[in-house]
Amino acid sequence: MLLDRLAQDGMLGGGEAKSRLRRLSDGLALHVQPKPDLLLLLDAPGEVMFARKGEHSPEVLEQWRNAYLELAAGLPSAHIIDASESAARVRRKASELLWKVVAGGPAAAPAAPEPIPLHMWMLLDWRFLLPAERTRKLGYGGRINSEAMAAIRLLDPGARSIEPGPGRTAASDLDAVLLSRPGPDLVKAAASSLRPNGWICIQAERSLRPYSGPLTLAGWKRTLEKLGFEDVAVYWHVPRFEGPERLVPTASVAAVRDTLAHYSGARFGKAKAAVAGLALTLGLFDIAAPCGTVIGRWPETAPGKDAV
Repeated sequence: MLLDRLAQDGMLGGGEAKSRLRRLSDGLALHVQPKPDLLLLLDAPGEVMFARKGEHSPEVLEQWRNAYLELAAGLPSAHIIDASESAARVRRKASELLWKVVAGGPAAAPAAPEPIPLHMWMLLDWRFLLPAERTRKLGYGGRINSEAMAAIRLLDPGARSIEPGPGRTAASDLDAVLLSRPGPDLVKAAASSLRPNGWICIQAERSLRPYSGPLTLAGWKRTLEKLGFEDVAVYWHVPRFEGPERLVPTASVAAVRDTLAHYSGARFGKAKAAVAGLALTLGLFDIAAPCGTVIGRWPETAPGKDAV
């Protein structure tokens, strides 16, 4: 079981001001909850946390940090990780500690390539946007980094790289293709590689460079529709392009408004929410959204050659 909160959180600060009922409930929770096999404390200075989240103040966050460090010092299973390092290094350290607990000891030096970190499965969240029951044969192209490429090969070890250009022909047998910030020619090449009812996923950011292809998610949506794709949909990446916490369907007004409300407490959140809310009301949210994924299904009967 994985938890992001423990009953021990009730031991942090403010104990004197607690009511008798609150102290009783905290004590009961500590008694009932099993002792964690592994407790990870991601530690960063208050200034760093405030710069990342924009919540509370550096002073308040530093007080909470010290309280958590004091709490962790009394828990044998606690491990402190320096969260001021890069996200990749933090995930790797956390994965190594988790592996030691699961395997019952340090991992033996592998003769084969070292295991892929658990966090790389998060790079495959795009597959949950596809209604297809299974995606066995995959392709990829564009600015796919090495970690994302390795993650794709978790699903299909024989995943195929898609490249544009004359004379590059390949079988039209792929179930899905993932493209990251592609050019128009690459999208056409990807369409040609899909089987009937195969899916394309384009991860794109709003751009100011007209030569790079469509400038907005709305532009990518129109591009897929012109090529003959059906069931085209747009998903907004929140709060960032890489490693988003949410993939929000922009066709759902309720989902977008809920997301705007959720993040309105962040730095400049209210101002951003007001601008985004206006764009949503005017039907321009696909133009305003800074980044996201656009998906489309290649039809059962492929369009004419002129379209592709």
